[in-house]
Amino acid sequence: MKPESGKVTIHPVVILLGFGFSMMLVNSLGLGTELIGDNKKTSGFVVALMSLVASVISGILVMIIQELFPEQRGTDCKECGDYLRLVLSLLAIVFSAFGAFLVLLLYCINRFQGKR
Repeated sequence: MKPESGKVTIHPVVILLGFGFSMMLVNSLGLGTELIGDNKKTSGFVVALMSLVASVISGILVMIIQELFPEQRGTDCKECGDYLRLVLSLLAIVFSAFGAFLVLLLYCINRFQGKR
């Protein structure tokens, strides 16, 4: 019995997404510790603010994705599969590029201020 090609190719994609999400989580925690620095009194505020911003952005993204989802539903909806494939790939690419830009920006700011 030959397995369907879609079921076989999903495993490497899921593994890569898992690695990517894990790296983003570690980087965001690292950014939080950089923002807190030596001032431990404001650590709760920084963590709460980061969590609030992440929740608001995630909620807005979910609402936009649901609003743009194709009207036709069911198991044979080709537009649904194409839409989800496009959304998953584009969101990952856009937010990864944005995160890389912010890291580069922070590096440049620290470099110009004379910090290493």
